[in-house]
Amino acid sequence: MKKNILIIIFLILLLIACICYVYGNIKLNTSEKFNFQVIEQTKNYKIIVSKDGEIRKYYYWIFDNENNTIYKNSSYKMPNLSYFSNNIIQIHLGSGNVSQYQFFDTENGMTSPIYENPTLVDNEKIVYMSFEDDKIKLIVRNLFDKSKLYRKYERDFSPVAVAYNDLVNAEFIDANKLQVTYLSGKDFIEVTEILDLDIEDNIYKIDSETYTYTLNGNNVLIKYPVLNSNEMNLSSVNELIRQTALSGFNEDEEAEQQIDIDYKIVFYNNEFISIAFTGLANTITAAHPNNIFYTLNIDIKEGTKIKLTDIYNINDNFIDTYKSEFKRQINPEIAIYLENYTDEELKEMFNNADKANDGIFSYYTDTTIGISLPTIFAIGNYSKIEINRELLKNNLKQQ
Repeated sequence: MKKNILIIIFLILLLIACICYVYGNIKLNTSEKFNFQVIEQTKNYKIIVSKDGEIRKYYYWIFDNENNTIYKNSSYKMPNLSYFSNNIIQIHLGSGNVSQYQFFDTENGMTSPIYENPTLVDNEKIVYMSFEDDKIKLIVRNLFDKSKLYRKYERDFSPVAVAYNDLVNAEFIDANKLQVTYLSGKDFIEVTEILDLDIEDNIYKIDSETYTYTLNGNNVLIKYPVLNSNEMNLSSVNELIRQTALSGFNEDEEAEQQIDIDYKIVFYNNEFISIAFTGLANTITAAHPNNIFYTLNIDIKEGTKIKLTDIYNINDNFIDTYKSEFKRQINPEIAIYLENYTDEELKEMFNNADKANDGIFSYYTDTTIGISLPTIFAIGNYSKIEINRELLKNNLKQQ
């Protein structure tokens, strides 16, 4: 009798174990009697659907490279799982204005947070915008472990309903430098900035101001950046920017003027900023408007203007490189304009660049130096090219 009871108990326990095995263990071979169906399976993830009439429920598991389960979940929507790279699985969640992603490291068995509307994911770094403390912030962090990388940037981001709309573009130009273009201020100005991820943030922030002047219905609008910092006095820098921005306009001139000038920050870091101003200027008596282009380069810590000759020696190599790049980059019909100048005249022009509003200006990006020369209206009033700084490294005054 006792033997029969033990057999019955054993059979009951065995039945319970089988049921638990069916419903709880991913490694089972699914049975048709439970109406389960494997709809997608790879080395690192598996998706099963169960059907109950018209209702479908999806179960999915993610495995590390040793076939251990690192994540499992279920949903009434088909999960969007895919390989982001050889050892990273991503799942795409959400829809409409809310697009969420989560990532899984199959080599190290790690699971990321859920990220909302990321702009860029590259080599285990993720870039996204976030609302924090009623402010829009740009976040750059390691995909799985914020202790390895976490940077938070506050700027004068434009007021938008969805934070990610402020970030126009983001790309890594090398392992630790991120170039971003974002919307700034109430006027939604596009600003391009290079962020050095080796430092936490720049010691100053950039806002925008607009100079306005109206005479007899003619408007003057000149926009320029303003630098703000809690760590250093930037009043001399801001005054230099303002004076340069307004240098093409004189309220005392009798001719009625229409001017519309905007700016772009082409490069900046804690020590240096390069600004390009572009726009149109016209007077009532003029036959046509003029295209405007001028620049300003500033040593932030000294509060002084940096001219082309402060950085480069203007010699034959400089002129030869400039002429070669000019002919390569500019339309041939316009490039012949350069033939009007002798090498000695070009040397003199470049030696006086950035000193006055004569149309000869320089600016800097992360990898190039830009140079503009004045031209006639028919070909745009100015012509500018950018030269890779590696081509001019022997001309640097400070190696």
